[in-house]
Amino acid sequence: MSATTIAESAARFREIASRDERTALRVPKRLSVSEWADRYRVLGGSSPEPGPWRTARAPYLAGIMDSFSDSTCSEIVFMKPSQIGGTEAIYNAIGYAIDRDPGSMIIMMPRKEDVRRISQNRLQKVITESPRLRRYLPSSPDDFNIFEYRLRSMSIRLAGSNSPADLSETPCRYVLIDETDKCPRWSGREASPINLVVERAKNFYDRKIIKTSTPTTRAGVIFQSWEQSDQRRYHVPCPFCEEYQPLGFMGGLRWSKGASPEDLEAGRARVWYECRACKRSMSERHKTEMLQRGRWIAERPESRIRGFQISSLYSPWVRWFEVASEFLRSKDFPERMMNFVNSWLGEVWEERETETTADHVRACAESYAQGIVPSAVRFLFAGIDVQSDYLVGVIRGWAPGESSYLVRAFRCQSFDELQHIVFGTQYATAQDPAETMRVVLAAVDSGHRTDEVYRWVRRNAERAIAVKGAPARMRLEKPLRESSIDRDPKTKRRLAKAVRLAHVDTIYFKDKLARMIHSGPGDPSRFYVHEDPPEWYLEQVAAEHCVIDRDRKTGEVRRYWVPRSSSVANHALDCEVYAAAAEQFTFGAGIPADAGERVTYQPKRREENTLESLDRDFMERETGRRDEDGAWVKPRRRRRGWLA
Repeated sequence: MSATTIAESAARFREIASRDERTALRVPKRLSVSEWADRYRVLGGSSPEPGPWRTARAPYLAGIMDSFSDSTCSEIVFMKPSQIGGTEAIYNAIGYAIDRDPGSMIIMMPRKEDVRRISQNRLQKVITESPRLRRYLPSSPDDFNIFEYRLRSMSIRLAGSNSPADLSETPCRYVLIDETDKCPRWSGREASPINLVVERAKNFYDRKIIKTSTPTTRAGVIFQSWEQSDQRRYHVPCPFCEEYQPLGFMGGLRWSKGASPEDLEAGRARVWYECRACKRSMSERHKTEMLQRGRWIAERPESRIRGFQISSLYSPWVRWFEVASEFLRSKDFPERMMNFVNSWLGEVWEERETETTADHVRACAESYAQGIVPSAVRFLFAGIDVQSDYLVGVIRGWAPGESSYLVRAFRCQSFDELQHIVFGTQYATAQDPAETMRVVLAAVDSGHRTDEVYRWVRRNAERAIAVKGAPARMRLEKPLRESSIDRDPKTKRRLAKAVRLAHVDTIYFKDKLARMIHSGPGDPSRFYVHEDPPEWYLEQVAAEHCVIDRDRKTGEVRRYWVPRSSSVANHALDCEVYAAAAEQFTFGAGIPADAGERVTYQPKRREENTLESLDRDFMERETGRRDEDGAWVKPRRRRRGWLA
């Protein structure tokens, strides 16, 4: 070999070595999960759309997947319907972790049988069908079994929630929980399996916890987790007015009047989505462009947990007429309707009774001004809800037949101001402005600032009571249960200025108020407001609705009141509950029809229960006589046994 050839070969060798060294030292480009999936994920033949993964097919999944690769996010909650692509998005996150950000991982499913089925039929194929992931397969088949993958980059364990031993072993950086609402509440004698598996990641500063499930009821884990999250919904633009809005079934999906499911499926009836802003009709052909331009918007951005909720209206694999058709087939059957709400809309199931809106309350207005007592009113009662930095209250007049009239709705900053409004103000009557009325009894919430509330109630011992809401019914025939805070330590008798505390069945009184608001003109028990009620009052009285929770297995029904929206407070509704409780606390079965003219409240004079007075009462009961000086004679002790 000539010297020239040797020199050329050496130069070529140095060039190759230098290039390989640069390649080895090059920092890999940082990719998001959606970018990684578009580049490396391959769907196998069992998929409806086999071939390379395309996030553009379901753009709403990008925000969920990219949260996994975001270093500022540690927990993700995905409340979804079935067949929306959510499971494939989770598989993309698993593939990303294997290839780009390895760490120990545990995947929990409801049962061990689910682990066996999904591991063999789906998850193992995710790794073997993608060339990028296939290179991480272990050399020994024993390291790639159903319940554990010992890959070249990381290990993955799969466990059922019904096996506590699998949930409390080694720490894991990644925790993925699939179908949380199907997991049992307890795992043998251990605590909740979800809590057990989440505990395994608490020592990792860069942990990732993913909870995903089709929802069931408000008591379900996925909805409880969603409530604590930032509550993101996917907003899409109207193709006509560019207004961004989430797609909601009740909010805008429309179809031809009187159409049957068969008409919708055969194309004999029209289905469209109505824009909430311009009211124009969007058709199915607009969906693809709308999804491409959509974005996730958080309703509670202060939360560090990222929560995502979506419905089948967004799915590129589900047509709008299919959603409308399924609704029409399900609406008359509670069991099928429950499945439609959970599995098609991705929402919790609630059987709602008659809803009360701000317009319903506004329709109860009568022609009298604020601060004026209508002629039918016989007594005034007040209900006060206590917050951390202010107080909300109503003063309501009650008439025979249990009709009630709003006299005043107010907000104040201190208990001194409350004292002036409730007991220091006389309210003129509509019949004669010179005639005034005072509040008979005020019921004050003692759930917040309890010491201040008790102090104020002691100050107005004969005219105020403390109340505490008890949502579960205590007794159907007795929605109020009275107790006393201050008692004599020896005799256990209530002292003269004791705080009277009433436990209030809030469900009973909210039902009563709703019935009064929706009553007809001829009903003797009606709910009235003055001619100009404040807007905040109207919204807060209508802030809750009654729902029915039906157990899927037993059919047992439970009713309870829940907020219609997390953005509207319910303080005015609580005040109305407490005012109604004060009226019932005083009259029990209601104001009698022969109550006469307006009664001025006269506090009952009671002797203070000192120890001397209690001893005197005891002597009176035992002897019934006094001595020569007028004092009660102490009874003589009798001997016991045969000496008696």
